[in-house]
Amino acid sequence: MSGVGQKEEKSAPLFVSMLNVSREIDLVRRPQSFPDSALPLRPRRRPRAPYDYNVKSATRALEIIELFAIHRQPLTVTEISSALSIPQSSSSVLLHSLSSAGFITRDRKTRKYIPSARSVFLGNWIHDALFPDGSLLAALDELSHAAQATVRLGVRNSVYVRYVHVSWPRKNCEKRGLSPGLAMPICQDALGRALLMEESDRDICGIIRRVNAEADGASVVKVETFMEELRAHRGAGFVECADLGSERERVLAVQLRPLVGEPLAIGLGLDSSRLPEERDRLLQLLVGMAKKIEGAGLSASIDQCDLVDA
Repeated sequence: MSGVGQKEEKSAPLFVSMLNVSREIDLVRRPQSFPDSALPLRPRRRPRAPYDYNVKSATRALEIIELFAIHRQPLTVTEISSALSIPQSSSSVLLHSLSSAGFITRDRKTRKYIPSARSVFLGNWIHDALFPDGSLLAALDELSHAAQATVRLGVRNSVYVRYVHVSWPRKNCEKRGLSPGLAMPICQDALGRALLMEESDRDICGIIRRVNAEADGASVVKVETFMEELRAHRGAGFVECADLGSERERVLAVQLRPLVGEPLAIGLGLDSSRLPEERDRLLQLLVGMAKKIEGAGLSASIDQCDLVDA
């Protein structure tokens, strides 16, 4: 386990401005070249009928997401404004709103935007219906069935962790309140803690100060206690804590870093009574899925991941 000094030297890839809660990150973990745009960035044709001004912003927000799908590369605010023929000031406001909601992220170095993991899942169920093989959604569902546990993916959004996907095993019904879009205080959730594991101690203390500034008296996080628990998580290589505040249910979580995009956390939620006998097997399943998402590919099934049942 690294000491405090060693953790301090490691720069955090994730930056959240104290004044601007929009997501700013280093988008590419490894050298990654995006293909040249097959279509030139030019103003898009709009229908001649005037917009309904009550939904103009909603339509433009969806057009921004669609623009990324067309060009398949990060874009600047100027490029987006030009391609959609809307004022740059309006583009900036929309991009800030989409970023704050966790649908897109901004690379602080290149000043370019790219859709986040949350936006990827907006239409993923359609993708799975058409392409059942090699699907991320199918792989997560398969993990849920193999582990007989809820599987959730989360991303950091300011001082919260926002769930972007949840899978349930077949025999379980949907857990009340557990759904994509759910935002939990980052220090109180297993996925949030997993996302903080690689941050420096100094940055984490700053996050805790902000969390406490926004919390009520009952939700104040004690810095020393939290840091001690986080160091234990780092030493173990995974997070284990109560699920949504219930000690009867626990979550095992790890951080993963896809080839392109923001860091994610993946977790398994299950009844705590299963852990003494099944912890090792479940961690094997969880880590195996994390490695697949990080770059090993999704074509293999769960039983092809060199995972050995306990």
